[in-house]
Amino acid sequence: MARRRRRSKQFKDSSKIIDMEQARQERQRTRMKDEDRQQSRTEASPETAARQSSRKLKLRKRKQIRRRIIFAVLALVLIVGAVSFGRIVMLKHELRQAEKQQEIYQKEKEQLEKEMEEINDLDHLEEQARDQMRLIKPGETLYIFPEDTAE
Repeated sequence: MARRRRRSKQFKDSSKIIDMEQARQERQRTRMKDEDRQQSRTEASPETAARQSSRKLKLRKRKQIRRRIIFAVLALVLIVGAVSFGRIVMLKHELRQAEKQQEIYQKEKEQLEKEMEEINDLDHLEEQARDQMRLIKPGETLYIFPEDTAE
């Protein structure tokens, strides 16, 4: 894409030679005229000065309102961020506790599985039947002793 050169509106269609000193003097004159106009506006009447001061007050109020809104939004963002951070910390703590509880349950499960294997073992089953129910095999003799022989 080729870039167009922009020319001043004054010299758009002309190709005359410009005297640099003369152009500087013209610019200085127009600047002086603009400064004089602004001074005359401010010194013109108290009504215009009052209007300008009321405009300045309105601009200040708008700026103050903008600042307050920005402050409120930032405060809201900080509060929401702090609450979110607190919840994240709390959830991580709960996660750690749940992992510890899971480890405890896992160990208990392993212990219960070992007990299940022992209960299903025939030797263990026979031993429990002999001790608790006082069962005997055919041809065996059961002797029962009093428990309080020490007295």
